[in-house]
Amino acid sequence: MNNEFDASFMTRLFYFTMHFICWTILIVYKENAFMQNPFGGLQFSFIILVVYSNYLFVTVGNNPGYIVSTNEEDVELQIVEQEMNKRYCKICKFNIPNRAKHCKVCKRCVAKYDHHCFWIGGCVGELNQRSFWLFLLVQSFVLILLLGYCQDGLSNYDYYEKDKKRYGQEYGAFIVIFVIMFLFLLFSGGMLIFHTYLIVAGITTYELLKMHKFKKETTNSLCQILRNIKSTFCHGGKLQSIQEIV
Repeated sequence: MNNEFDASFMTRLFYFTMHFICWTILIVYKENAFMQNPFGGLQFSFIILVVYSNYLFVTVGNNPGYIVSTNEEDVELQIVEQEMNKRYCKICKFNIPNRAKHCKVCKRCVAKYDHHCFWIGGCVGELNQRSFWLFLLVQSFVLILLLGYCQDGLSNYDYYEKDKKRYGQEYGAFIVIFVIMFLFLLFSGGMLIFHTYLIVAGITTYELLKMHKFKKETTNSLCQILRNIKSTFCHGGKLQSIQEIV
């Protein structure tokens, strides 16, 4: 296995292990809001969100918008006719649309390249930017709910009603999970806010970091913001940047 595959495997293993440990703590220590009413609407929503976030985590990096080839006449003509969109990848040896970039890790060109994310084991690009944003949103909600359950678990333990040894184990478990989940929430919440800004502004992380290379005109008009959001969430699974200048 190469280093990238190892890193991706380890991050995925860590992610699933984290959910498993948190779930175990919620079940073992029953004196918290989750186990007081395990079949309640909020608890059921939490389970759905956990399952959905794991599904998104597995699938988000499947196809960020790989550009396989532009040798087909209809696509190539459109690219050649649009001089602003005419670029050539010396590695893949074919024309690529504007805002595309060759990823050295994936060894492929990605449309509307945002960044290569070791956490998902792939790139974030035109076709999976919405899935990546949705994953951050769902995961942030999961972490917020989990913090609430941990806080409730902490508040339910009375030192004088527990023997010191068992009290320390239970209280310590919730403390550790609370701190870890809070740190993860800072990361996922920060990423959610950052990528929401990128989507609204109509730029990518790569373009933001390389602003001197991309002299793209931006506007804060409502119509432009709506177009930026639409281009991210309503692409229909097709590379729109191949057919038009973004």
